[in-house]
Amino acid sequence: MGRIALKEKGIYRFSGISGIKQLYNHVINSWRPKDAYCIVSAPLESFKKLESFFIKSVHAKRIKDRVTLKMIINGNAQQYGLVRKTMPFTQVKFLDVETPAEYGVLNDLLFIVNYGKKPYGILIKDASLADTFNEYFKILWHQGRKIDIPPLIKTSLSVKEIVHKYLAKNPLIVTDPYNYDQIKKSGYSIICIQNNNYSNVVRIQNKIKKDNHKIIIGLGGCTALDAARACSKENLPCILIPTILSTVCISVNKSVLNVGGEVKTFNTESPQKIILSVPTIMSTKRTEIIRWAQAGFGDLFSKVGASIDVVYRELEKSKDVLSLEKVRRNIPEVFDAIEYVIEYFNGYNKRDIEALAVFLHEASVSIIIRDTFELSGGAEHNLAYVLEKKYIKPGIKPEHGTIVSVGTLIETKLFGEVTGDKSLYNKMRVIYEKTGLPTTYESLAKLGVNKENLVKGIRDISKLNAFMSMHAKQAIDLLDDIFQNNGAKYEKK
Repeated sequence: MGRIALKEKGIYRFSGISGIKQLYNHVINSWRPKDAYCIVSAPLESFKKLESFFIKSVHAKRIKDRVTLKMIINGNAQQYGLVRKTMPFTQVKFLDVETPAEYGVLNDLLFIVNYGKKPYGILIKDASLADTFNEYFKILWHQGRKIDIPPLIKTSLSVKEIVHKYLAKNPLIVTDPYNYDQIKKSGYSIICIQNNNYSNVVRIQNKIKKDNHKIIIGLGGCTALDAARACSKENLPCILIPTILSTVCISVNKSVLNVGGEVKTFNTESPQKIILSVPTIMSTKRTEIIRWAQAGFGDLFSKVGASIDVVYRELEKSKDVLSLEKVRRNIPEVFDAIEYVIEYFNGYNKRDIEALAVFLHEASVSIIIRDTFELSGGAEHNLAYVLEKKYIKPGIKPEHGTIVSVGTLIETKLFGEVTGDKSLYNKMRVIYEKTGLPTTYESLAKLGVNKENLVKGIRDISKLNAFMSMHAKQAIDLLDDIFQNNGAKYEKK
């Protein structure tokens, strides 16, 4: 269809991606400065097929013209919603639906776009229809949910100085035994928990009710942070102060708790903010800083294995080709961390620890955006759980993130063999050697793991629907190649 003049009532059809672009060009050339419009049920496919056009053409002109957009995005496209939340004149909510089509309303224009196998759009110039669909939008807007992204704030203040700022709100500090010993004489109201049992949440809630606390401060590792988050409410905010950086849990809106012997994940309010007390982190004994930070890098890079699993399962259905770009697209924050370690890592100095905190925070935020742990753990975590439960030598308790890293290295090696693209594995070898994560049977032995353990562990998870599981025999055959030599070296181009 050629260019049309939208002067009278009418229905106009546009075919293909180029036609959809033409439809949107009519829309953006129809608004007036400081106008407003809405989009409903924006699907994942719309962003995959037209994101560059939307950013460079539609939103660039919209922001220049100071046009307000209210947008409801499908739940599986939340990462694109986050991009739009940062734009001026933009409000975003989400609905947990999956649709192939969206509709929009601008003044007397109603437009409907289907992004299916044969994309097309329909543009209708009719004030009564536009008003009707705008009323439907108002109903859906009230049903939509916001995503609150907590900020990470780095500070030179001590824990006591941070807590002092919140004294007017009668803060309750939820912490673990190690940090309790550091602040027990501070005079603050403190509750110390030793594990992730749900009974601790009940204790905290009772104390909050009894003493009328107006804010919760979680201080410590994941055990304390999870318990603090679980007690937070809309009118009872939670601030988190992580003192170790060992897992991708510091900023999430979920808590993992033990309920009667069963580990369950609970949705929680997002923390109001995460405060990194740099002097508190750096005052820890250096060997402990390295031990926990190694685990943090191990848990962070496990998202690579998780992304491989997600892409592999998706491609089983579509029969498409497994590629590094598809893996990267899911977890850009982790690939930023990969490049940081290769280019700048310098042995766990202050800059490295602060960078790790940022990467763990960004990985946590991605969980909030996607509202799922799907990209936080895959077969590498399953292997770690089996090793920890059945095969690690008694008396040896390596950090979970360090054990997880073993499976990630196997998965990236396997990925290179299956796809022919070994660049990811080569980079991971360099990263592991720089950060001190295990790359040899000798280093595995220090974790209480040997080759026989690995073989048994991989066989134990071989029936899962995961990349390493589905290639279990090949993964086992690659173990010597991975852990008996130094592997390929990554060279910057």
